[in-house]
Amino acid sequence: TLLGLGAGAILCSGAGLALAEPRWRLPALVFAPVLACLAILLPRPDSILMNAGLYNRPFLYTGDGKKGPVDARAIALRQGRTVYEKDGITARITVRSAGENGLVFVINGKPDGSTNKGDLLTNFLPAHLSGMMHGRAQTALLAGLGTGNTAAGLAMLPDIKGIQVVEIEPAVIAVAGYFRNSNRNILLNRKVNIIIDDGTDIVLNDIGRTV
Repeated sequence: TLLGLGAGAILCSGAGLALAEPRWRLPALVFAPVLACLAILLPRPDSILMNAGLYNRPFLYTGDGKKGPVDARAIALRQGRTVYEKDGITARITVRSAGENGLVFVINGKPDGSTNKGDLLTNFLPAHLSGMMHGRAQTALLAGLGTGNTAAGLAMLPDIKGIQVVEIEPAVIAVAGYFRNSNRNILLNRKVNIIIDDGTDIVLNDIGRTV
């Protein structure tokens, strides 16, 4: 889809240039279609490497310099099998199945949540602590859906009636579906309302006070 949009943009730019500047008409009519074809025909990037987070944990891929070149792709494959990936508006979103480590939620190659016990604790604990500090919370505003586990923790509060979850990246919504066993099918919970927006805007406009 993005390549198609890019090719269309190149053709439109070439046509606009040809109409606006007669002296550039011939070069624009020749090179614009060529560039558009290249944008479509170029091989797709290796999604395994794109999801690997080479920038995030470079020490995994540098090696010790004694055993020859490091096979970055082979190392990336050992991190788990990709079960979901999508280039979103703001980030590249991935879900990996990592064997004993369960499912892993990845943003731009950086793990940001999983079904291991440590991550589940950090996901559910803020929700429960917030409920305990408030006492009898009936509504809640949560910035970021992610795996959906924190939203599930809020939904477990005894007096909660409505939860607004603000998620800036639409591609993340599908992620919560893969974690339905840990988040108790949060996407189907009637208490939860998901808003695609920037959490900062929601807070500044005070929308979170009404659910």
